[in-house]
Amino acid sequence: MSALKKENIDRLKEVIVKFLPEGHVFYDEDAYRQAGEIFCSRMLREKFFHFTMMISYGVMVSIQEFAERSDKLVYINAEIIVERESQKAVIIGKGGESLKKTGAYARKSLSTSWKKYFWICESRERMEKQQELCRDSMIRNNPS
Repeated sequence: MSALKKENIDRLKEVIVKFLPEGHVFYDEDAYRQAGEIFCSRMLREKFFHFTMMISYGVMVSIQEFAERSDKLVYINAEIIVERESQKAVIIGKGGESLKKTGAYARKSLSTSWKKYFWICESRERMEKQQELCRDSMIRNNPS
């Protein structure tokens, strides 16, 4: 057996599964999806921090859709929410360059982490502070 050469890995899994006790499911089916949403939201926000340090604390990312469309593709529709109208220009950048650069950087990081291709779509129509949405997203993104 060799993990490096990927030899007999399936056989090892079979042997391990034989010894696992049967029992009830600890997590519901949505737990994996929700964890993925939270991870992606934080990853996108971190990339905005990297490119726009002066307003990064005023940026929030709300995942509107998170769908694994195949074994190799994950689709994310995210809303980028800023505190003030004036911050939109910095986030979007001239001709959308800042938003494109941030999205590309986030896609690369997510693809490397998950070994899947990510398609990220940013919704721009609601890039403003909305109390109810902010409150909801802060609760979902800080599960303490």
